[in-house]
Amino acid sequence: MPHGVLGELCIGGSGVARGYRARPALTGGRFVPDPFGGVPGARLYRTGDLVRQYETHLEFVGRVDHQVKVRGFRIELGEIETVLNAHPAVREAVVQVRSDGATGDRLVGYTVPVAAAPEGEFARELREFIAQRLPSYMIPAGFVLLDRLPRTPNGKVDRGRLPSAERLTVVSGDRVRPRNDTEEHVVRIWADLLDLPADDFGIHDNFFELGGDSLLASRMAQILGERFRVRIPVREVFTEATPARFAALIDEGRQKQLCADEESRLIQSFLDEVDDNELDRLLHEYASDTRESLDNSQEEEK
Repeated sequence: MPHGVLGELCIGGSGVARGYRARPALTGGRFVPDPFGGVPGARLYRTGDLVRQYETHLEFVGRVDHQVKVRGFRIELGEIETVLNAHPAVREAVVQVRSDGATGDRLVGYTVPVAAAPEGEFARELREFIAQRLPSYMIPAGFVLLDRLPRTPNGKVDRGRLPSAERLTVVSGDRVRPRNDTEEHVVRIWADLLDLPADDFGIHDNFFELGGDSLLASRMAQILGERFRVRIPVREVFTEATPARFAALIDEGRQKQLCADEESRLIQSFLDEVDDNELDRLLHEYASDTRESLDNSQEEEK
């Protein structure tokens, strides 16, 4: 691979083993013909490590078996782990894809902090730290804080024993509680979509900082529109996506609808009360006034 481009680290030369004992299938997958050595029958060992080569060193990024695809994006979990472990307040961290809730696959960061810290503030700090270094689709939906990471007997992280993400610590704001029925309904809809307890966030928290993405945001706007019979502009989803903002949009839309309904009711009431002769007279007057106004406008233009 060119320098700086991600590839799998392979080892060749006379020190390469013959294979895995009594495991021919695994041997066939890891020990492959060496196209570079020039020695007949020579083999390369595929380590499974993802690295970038530079002039003087190799940068370890992650593992091939930790490469995942989440909502259409191919992600190297090791890249996120490298950034997380670079944070001065993190003792160690791993990232896993979990499907514990109703939101589908999502990235979860398992972190062991150096010292005790408020979970919400720590999650916000980690998220901002990652956002400065990686694209948005590589930011974990939330974090699980642990005293230590589970290990196998040989000291490696035992990913199979990582806890579920049912109690995910998301980026938390001031957790201002709903002030009216509309905000209460919006918070509950968000909680269902994000698979979070409604008490874990407030009306000024941002949908995307809580772990939402563009697909969930579009679905959220559709659900709110159908539930309250109002239209939520798509641009609002990506400008100020907070429960307070959406509740205000809903109340504004409902008020406009009430005004339109009242106007229609008054017009219908008037039409029901007036007789046909009076209606014809009014229409004739309206047509005459409109024609006169049009004539005056044309005269002024001349």
